[in-house]
Amino acid sequence: MYVCTACGSGIPEGRRFCPACGAMPDPNAEYVEDTGYTGGFVPDYAPASNTPPKQNQVGYDPAYNYQNPEKSRERVMGTGEFFLSLLLMFLPGIGLLVQIIWACGGARNKNRVHLARGFFILTIIWCILLLIGLYFASVYLLPLIDAMAGGM
Repeated sequence: MYVCTACGSGIPEGRRFCPACGAMPDPNAEYVEDTGYTGGFVPDYAPASNTPPKQNQVGYDPAYNYQNPEKSRERVMGTGEFFLSLLLMFLPGIGLLVQIIWACGGARNKNRVHLARGFFILTIIWCILLLIGLYFASVYLLPLIDAMAGGM
């Protein structure tokens, strides 16, 4: 086992990055016998910081980004997630409530928030067109139907 010079935790053999801080191990670091100690701190080294290295720094591990909860909000939804989200939003009554909650930011994933906003806008447009259709039906078709029914 090697010791990370940045944070002092043990790096298992064969690993390219420190599992605690993401730094690359020093190629000249000496091998330390594994004593079974599972703590993350070796007393000879002081921890540098708990912040991960930036992308342009040595020791940057892109896998670290997936541990960031803010990055999970930007994760791309799969086809199944889109299908189930749309299916849930198509339900009468409950679907409208889900649309409103997700459109106001109640969903964890940004893709779902944008999907709900677009679907909510389409629902509003559909309701407006339905009301316009009902208005014209009541103004033009009902008198026509009454006139035909009265003539019989």
